[in-house]
Amino acid sequence: MIHIVNMPFGSLTHPALAPALIKAQLCNAGMHSKVFNFNFDFAKLIGIGEYETIAFFKGIETQIGEWLFAKEAWREPFGPSEEAFMEAGKTELENILKVQNKQEWLLKIRNEIVPSFLESCLNFLLQTGELQVVGFSCSFFQTISSLALGRLIKERYPQVKVVYGGACFHGEMGEELITKIPWIDAVSTGEADDIMVEYFGSLSANREPAGLQGIIYRNRNGSLADYIPNKPVSSEVLESLPTPDFSDFFEGAERIGLLDIEGYKQRVVLPFESSRGCWWGEKTHCKFCGLNGVGIGYRLKSAGNTYNILSEYAARYPVKYYQAADNNLSMSYFDTLLPRLKNEPLSSGAKIYYSVKPNMSRMQIKQLADAGIMFVQPGIESLSSHLLKLMGKGVTALQNIFYMKCCREYGITVNWNNLIRIPGEKKEDYTELLNLFPKLLHLRPPYGGSPKIECHRFSPYFAATGKYIENRKPQAWYSGLYPSDKIDISRVAYYFDADWKYTLNEKEYKNVIAAVLEWIRIWREEPQLPQLSFELHKNKSMTIIDSRSGKPVAHTLNPDEARLYMIISDPIHIKNICASLKNSYDIQMSSSYIEETLARFTEHGLALEECGKYLGLALPSETADPSAVFRKGNLRKINNQEKVCIK
Repeated sequence: MIHIVNMPFGSLTHPALAPALIKAQLCNAGMHSKVFNFNFDFAKLIGIGEYETIAFFKGIETQIGEWLFAKEAWREPFGPSEEAFMEAGKTELENILKVQNKQEWLLKIRNEIVPSFLESCLNFLLQTGELQVVGFSCSFFQTISSLALGRLIKERYPQVKVVYGGACFHGEMGEELITKIPWIDAVSTGEADDIMVEYFGSLSANREPAGLQGIIYRNRNGSLADYIPNKPVSSEVLESLPTPDFSDFFEGAERIGLLDIEGYKQRVVLPFESSRGCWWGEKTHCKFCGLNGVGIGYRLKSAGNTYNILSEYAARYPVKYYQAADNNLSMSYFDTLLPRLKNEPLSSGAKIYYSVKPNMSRMQIKQLADAGIMFVQPGIESLSSHLLKLMGKGVTALQNIFYMKCCREYGITVNWNNLIRIPGEKKEDYTELLNLFPKLLHLRPPYGGSPKIECHRFSPYFAATGKYIENRKPQAWYSGLYPSDKIDISRVAYYFDADWKYTLNEKEYKNVIAAVLEWIRIWREEPQLPQLSFELHKNKSMTIIDSRSGKPVAHTLNPDEARLYMIISDPIHIKNICASLKNSYDIQMSSSYIEETLARFTEHGLALEECGKYLGLALPSETADPSAVFRKGNLRKINNQEKVCIK
């Protein structure tokens, strides 16, 4: 059997795609394999709610979760003291609300629970049969736990092949780890779908995996063999991949009783993949983006293949949510996949999450909703056109706002960010945002707040050190995860601190941060959302109700004003309005009347203007409010009453 291991702090509700895909590939080739989701077992030990809280902070704060396993991974003191590291991670600790004496609780886990847990993992593996190959699939923030178990396996059973792959082993990160860590037998440094079966077949037969792209391995004498650099797989390889197998994920959830918890199945989101790379990044790489470090070229699966995978999910698993791992929805899918999803729905209530580019038409946005794509990450990182241009986003603020407005109208949940600290920014950028936000309170806020832009490995900011940043160094918490006398942390880190050039003083962000937090508070806590809605009457007049300021105000528009307002429901340049009025209503208005009316709309915050283009902000009165669970951001929570298991 090929043992594939998924360690803490992998999510309990969002299963990892890679292990499920590897298992399916191996099984199709006649090789018995199983995914061991030990993240479930660890969650049962420390408390399910506490586990998910720590997992939620992956990539945001000091990595307490990784640190819990560092002592067993390295077996020697290094880095900051336990007290100092926990003090640095106090934001995470404060959010583990149900735990008393938080530092004592963490130390008990680190010093007592983790060693026992690793032993139980090894025993569990041994009960399944002879260990030949154990492969660890490591997304970020489950590396140290994987290294700790891999070390234990190799010490007890040196004949077992211990191998690693995943995002945190891509490129020089994987090179550094296998070079410096003697218990690693092989690593995959990038995409490996084309050689996966041959790779594990060689390891199982105790042969060296020679000649396989991207694989670094140890010879029989323990030295590292020459290897072929990684290359991204082709579209043909992507198309040939089987449907991922998540049966072991649900087995793990059942093992600790999660399937019996009310609401758990409604929280599970199954990942799928319809493309790799980024069709926008091929043209212009967003400057902060470190994704696709080993393969930004865009490769697409056929719409039929993607539909079949989703259909298999719907038939086989008791869930309703599916999330694309893609960086960008292919525009070709609007003519292929989306119409099929509309005409042949997956199942009642099925909903899909996709990352998209927001420069879509109203018709395309409605197509998303009709196809069941009800959650989107449209890459909206700001509502300032200047800041968007600095980041290389290829979209304007008005396009982003139009996208947010249409999604609200069609019931699509938009996840977006308000990034700050962008090289080249100006004070005026944030002044404009402060004036803009009160006009958008009826639209979904950026629930992630206003994070500072970061320096990530593989991003253009990272590559252009000296141009945008200086004094680049790994974020400080890495010193508590890797001993610097053994590992070159600069070669394994993904997150970096730096001195940013051409950015404002910290105080310049204060008001924007506060405004966004208030926007979020309103959506989470107020019983009624701010309203900006219009209703057309039989006499062709219109009433717009505006409660964004907290006090409802009614604006009455005569028939000509109402027609003009309907014309700017979608962004339109002022020079095209006369023709549009003629085509839509067979009427004519003078240029002066149009200009005066549009000026009143913008003065009252009913419309926006950017570079001669106008956009009305009001929603149809029949637009439904989003449900409380999405307003409050509770989708990730499994069970608010879950008790802590460690006393």
